[in-house]
Amino acid sequence: MGLNENLEPGLWDRQATVAILDDDEGSRFVIDRLLSLSGYRVAAFAEAAHLLAALPDLAPAAICLDLHLPGCDGTEVLEQVRRAVPGTPVVMLTGDQSPESVVAAMRCGAYDYVTKPVDRDRLLLTLSHAVAERRLAVQVQLLERPRGGRRYGGLFGRSAAMLELFRQMEGVVTSDVPVLLRGESGTGKARIARAIHTLGARRNWPFIEVNLSTTPEPLQGPMLFGYMRGASVGAVAPRRGLLDQAAGGTLFLRNVGDLGATAQTGLLRALESGHFIRVGGGPEVSCSFRLVASSARELNPAVAGGGFREALYFRIAVFDLHVPPLRERVDDIQPLATEMVRDHAAVLDPARAAPVVRPEVVDVLLAYRWPGNARELSNAMQRAVIAAGSGPVTTAELPESIRRVPGGVSGAHEASHAVMPESAAGQRLAALTRRAILDSLARNWGNAAAAARDLGIGRATLYRKMRAYRRETPDASV
Repeated sequence: MGLNENLEPGLWDRQATVAILDDDEGSRFVIDRLLSLSGYRVAAFAEAAHLLAALPDLAPAAICLDLHLPGCDGTEVLEQVRRAVPGTPVVMLTGDQSPESVVAAMRCGAYDYVTKPVDRDRLLLTLSHAVAERRLAVQVQLLERPRGGRRYGGLFGRSAAMLELFRQMEGVVTSDVPVLLRGESGTGKARIARAIHTLGARRNWPFIEVNLSTTPEPLQGPMLFGYMRGASVGAVAPRRGLLDQAAGGTLFLRNVGDLGATAQTGLLRALESGHFIRVGGGPEVSCSFRLVASSARELNPAVAGGGFREALYFRIAVFDLHVPPLRERVDDIQPLATEMVRDHAAVLDPARAAPVVRPEVVDVLLAYRWPGNARELSNAMQRAVIAAGSGPVTTAELPESIRRVPGGVSGAHEASHAVMPESAAGQRLAALTRRAILDSLARNWGNAAAAARDLGIGRATLYRKMRAYRRETPDASV
């Protein structure tokens, strides 16, 4: 499918559509005439209700919105517009040049503002940038759509390592045997444990999770098995444990290697006989649950050293799954980063469209080794979304430790290229390359995918060139 298929007609038509909302008939006529003569298709409105009703079908490439409307606040209309057509740039028109009005509009997510009476060059340049930015944003988002991958139990993967993990999980979920998830910290073992529960026969019963590395050993027994009255100081009444709470469902023990000796004995008894005894004595209690355990370190050394009971190890590792680190599933990094950006942006502002992740950011993410795995990637994307604000995610928003990785794109790397003098031959080659790219884009009506195919280059390379040309000569056609 081409990049331009099934997308907003107002964005990808040869004449980009711009919507105008201005109650002043004279101002509306002037702007309509100016934009029409400049090659835009214009849809002008005098009332906010009419604009909002038309937006779903109109799908404009940009919107010019009067900040001061009779009977309503322009910023309120801006909020409704952003919910109706997320990501569409809105240029505010205002005759009030006070900083408070401008700041209020920009805080509400306006792309830019132009004072009235409008300056022709200022308005056309602002719209040119807005439309070009929107086109590039949609193209990059399309490139970031996961392709050739698979969703399974709320997880996504397209790397060979993750597809193999999904294949093994298919065998696990149809059984009820204990599962041990092995893998480095931050690889997503908790999400996999929940997926096993959700896809299995016990999905309608509880999923109980506990992190044993943060639970002191003396508290592990009472927490897992509960206790009888008088079992310890302060135990004034009996209490049910996590095995009770997980009845019929799944018990997920994170960092199972940190389970103490006493709790190991009680858990082994529960797995072998289906019964346990609460701390402090009392009758046997029957239990039925599925056990999923995880460990960020290999348990064999602990078994060999006597720190972890061998019989318990074989009980919990009936089916062991290796969760690959992120550096071994490079094909998953880009779609994961895109999904994380979308999720973090939705938490920060549900009405705001997720920021675009620039192609050069992907280059940096792919070059980094990710010692903290998916958790570190999620933290980096959360930071980037916050730092980017209403703009796109660039390398500047990434943590310094990531963007300075050798082989990635860094500020120093870019600066060193910026000061390198070009030979006359190099300059001629650059000019010919630029002309070839612009001609191909014109022949293909701005379809970057088709242009890249014509030129025999990668789309990421084409986008980098397009951004460079836009910095040199702002033009909506580039």
